[in-house]
Amino acid sequence: MFCATEGDDEREEQAIGLMLENRVSGLVFLSYLGRPSDVEKKINGQIPAVFVAAEEPWADSVTVDERRGGELVARHLIELGHSRLAFVGPQQPDRADARRLEGFLRAAADSRLRPMVVSWDPPDGAVTVGGAITDWRTVLRGPGAATGIFADNDFAAIDLLDVADALEIRVPGDLSIVGFDDVDMARLRRINLTTVSQPREALVRLGVEALLGRIEGRIVGDPHLTLASVVLKVRGSSRPPH
Repeated sequence: MFCATEGDDEREEQAIGLMLENRVSGLVFLSYLGRPSDVEKKINGQIPAVFVAAEEPWADSVTVDERRGGELVARHLIELGHSRLAFVGPQQPDRADARRLEGFLRAAADSRLRPMVVSWDPPDGAVTVGGAITDWRTVLRGPGAATGIFADNDFAAIDLLDVADALEIRVPGDLSIVGFDDVDMARLRRINLTTVSQPREALVRLGVEALLGRIEGRIVGDPHLTLASVVLKVRGSSRPPH
């Protein structure tokens, strides 16, 4: 058994080739790969592979319930009293981004709310809504400005704190911000970010268990997807609106 982390594409393939030559029993990938289809061809079903905190259709995957995380954020902001919600995600979303947004929109729709969907690659990327370029002053200070924002990862949420500060918008006084991942920086006193926490130890444990199950023949058949539960860590970046 071997655990592989993300690197550049060429090094990934070289490392996997070396491991296959050394006849490892299986592979656990701890992040997304640069070119997963090339890796799939290289492995070619010779050994079992498991993705942790990521998902590929050709291998067993263990990841968090992204949709549930989005739902938790929407319900938290709505219960606080926010009705002008927004989601902030990257310009080129991956599967995880799309599922977080899906859960957020679904829970908001239950309360008959239609959040604004903002695309942004922090810190300096263009800000777009519905494909049209806009700016943060319009999103955060214009008519119908958002008062509760779900940034679909903690680093975007932290960059958004800087944006709010530059516009003299108080968090959480004027704007509530919630992230996703619960990175170490989110817990710093000055950031104090409300966020969806991923159970990292549980993910790794489930990934190793899935790989051992394949190696020992206890798990057979098509690739399995295992979803780990998430929890919302409420901190100081969210509170009821004015």
